[in-house]
Amino acid sequence: MRAINAAVLVVSCLVSLVLAELAVRLLLPAPQIVTIQKASDIELRHEIENRTRYNLQISEHPEQATDHFFIMTLAGRRIRANTHAVVENHEMNGRRIELQTNSIGYRNREISRKRGDRILFLGDSITLGAYLPEEETFVRRVESLAAAAGRKWETINAGVSGISLKNELAILQETGLALEPDIVVLGFYLNDFQESPGVYIHEMPPLLRRSRLFYFLFRRLYVQLPDTPTPEKFICTKCKGRDKGKVIVGVKDYMRIYRLERERIAQWKEGFRSEREGRSDGDGFYRQVLDSFSDWGGAWSPHMWDYIQPLFAELKLRSEERGFRVVVVGFPALPQVEAEALHDYPQQRLRAVADQLDLPLLDLLPVFRARRRAGAGKLFYDQCHHTPYGNQVIAESIYRFIASHL
Repeated sequence: MRAINAAVLVVSCLVSLVLAELAVRLLLPAPQIVTIQKASDIELRHEIENRTRYNLQISEHPEQATDHFFIMTLAGRRIRANTHAVVENHEMNGRRIELQTNSIGYRNREISRKRGDRILFLGDSITLGAYLPEEETFVRRVESLAAAAGRKWETINAGVSGISLKNELAILQETGLALEPDIVVLGFYLNDFQESPGVYIHEMPPLLRRSRLFYFLFRRLYVQLPDTPTPEKFICTKCKGRDKGKVIVGVKDYMRIYRLERERIAQWKEGFRSEREGRSDGDGFYRQVLDSFSDWGGAWSPHMWDYIQPLFAELKLRSEERGFRVVVVGFPALPQVEAEALHDYPQQRLRAVADQLDLPLLDLLPVFRARRRAGAGKLFYDQCHHTPYGNQVIAESIYRFIASHL
């Protein structure tokens, strides 16, 4: 009798759980699994930066001015506002490059009242184009192409070198949404899975991850805590006058978050190596993938795409909430463009994510491969950064793509 009662109790509990799960799925929205953290120091930082004009002389590369042009915040890497930097003899092309930022830290003119369609470009160094004059970057070229066709498009460059998709979401939340963009163009490169302290993905044990009921009941227990250590306050030593000695909140270090990233990527790499073991197709190319796995090669891991899919979903959610459209532009790595065979696994996965979320995707891999086969001009300076001609090709492709989707 006791066994029968226990069995009835177990069955009743299971039925109750199933009914509760169904009720949660019917009555409650899908759980949000991404948290975006706004830089807590942004107001003070911009207040100081907009009272102090920074004029920097850099010998060969903007990265040499990390403490001046690029700065770290609690929400990730940013560019200092109200800064004029001159790079002499840039190491990528030997040219003299001027970099001017506005009052919110974009490489862009000041942003005033909207007079047409406003297009915000998010991305990394490919979008920023710190190795080219501003008028040669694809962001500005898209605006010029639109003007020549009688379209009133305003393009805004929110690119920052060395950032990831997480950083780009934080920048959108921090300063981009306030600009009320009509279109947000996300420039996605194959290493955009890399970490940032500004955005966190909530994680639960695998057995609970599929249940919305357990998510809502236990999310406070299983949400992944921020990897960023306690912030360290530092003095604004470059400030003058009344700002001298003011405290800005910065980040002491990111050793824990980057250690976890290295461990995760090492696991992805080992899985990829095991999957490729014994196969000889495309050995030369896949050796390059393994050699560059912490950079663009990581995009060949299926785990990477599972990891970043929630970030694309968050971008889609923000677009629905704020009424802008999203266009994703996929940038290939140079080895993909130069290879005789087509190695487009990352582009296939990016297409699947975009299709699932109904996001228009412009894949530039076939565009670049076609230009290379045609013997057109030089497209790349290195593995990912594009020449003036490469930026022209990108701008023409983006312009046509957006024009067809407006």
